[in-house]
Amino acid sequence: MSTFKQNIEKGIPSILPPKRIFQADSNPAPKRKEILTPEDRILALRNALRYFPVEWHAELVV
Repeated sequence: MSTFKQNIEKGIPSILPPKRIFQADSNPAPKRKEILTPEDRILALRNALRYFPVEWHAELVV
């Protein structure tokens, strides 16, 4: 069985992994365009966060 499939079958872990720290001169992803309105952004975050325990929300939105 593939590692990816095994990880998916495990589901969401009970603890968050440590936050990765990136070097200031190395950006892991390009800057995205701001296409959502502030209201749509809040809705998108609420929709995404509903899959995670409430006690994780503050850390996940940073």
